[in-house]
Amino acid sequence: MDAAWAMAPAVGEILIRIWDGARVWARALVGKILVIKHQKINKMKKTIAIPVTAGVLSSHFGHCEEFYFAEVEDKKVVAERMITPPEHEPGLYPKWVKEQGGELVIGGGMGKKARDLFAQNGVEIVVGAPNELPRKVVEDYLNDRLVTTENSCDH
Repeated sequence: MDAAWAMAPAVGEILIRIWDGARVWARALVGKILVIKHQKINKMKKTIAIPVTAGVLSSHFGHCEEFYFAEVEDKKVVAERMITPPEHEPGLYPKWVKEQGGELVIGGGMGKKARDLFAQNGVEIVVGAPNELPRKVVEDYLNDRLVTTENSCDH
């Protein structure tokens, strides 16, 4: 048993070196992922949809009056349009947004069913966005300034 305890400092030193090496590797990996993400955002070509009520982002996705669609390219809005959606029925908007070319929805509050349906339709979502002008929301998102809070919808 004494021989095992005598080796403990050497084993401890080896473990510390392994840990330090793993931390360096992890930092390098995270740095590489951040660079890749940054490059993707900079070269992003995407259509972003925002539910709108009274001219600003709607706090409840299913109760919006219209949708703002922004076509973005290289962190810039290159085209924008406002479209009045069909009358709301549960489950309709996710498919409709996809049919309009929406690839990302930024909203305030959104229920679980809508989130699941967007995922099934291959549409990304961001929830908890503030009630601001839709173009400002898009520009804040593109420039990593969009501050979100909790999803304001609980159903």
